[in-house]
Amino acid sequence: MAVRVATPAGWRLISYFDVMTDSLFQSYLSRGVSSRNQLIITKAERDADSLTCDGETFTSDGHLENWISLN
Repeated sequence: MAVRVATPAGWRLISYFDVMTDSLFQSYLSRGVSSRNQLIITKAERDADSLTCDGETFTSDGHLENWISLN
């Protein structure tokens, strides 16, 4: 999930987990997540394992884990 923010250089996408308040993120920590980075697929990671699409539909899943089990 991404959040679009306006910067002086133009629009930029950042992770929802980067803008989440610490108090909200605490609920993820209490369920076994060790850090925000554990939940974020970076641009470099995604660029190295890009997804393919047909219009608005993903036609591949890539090889990166894109989910996490919470306690």
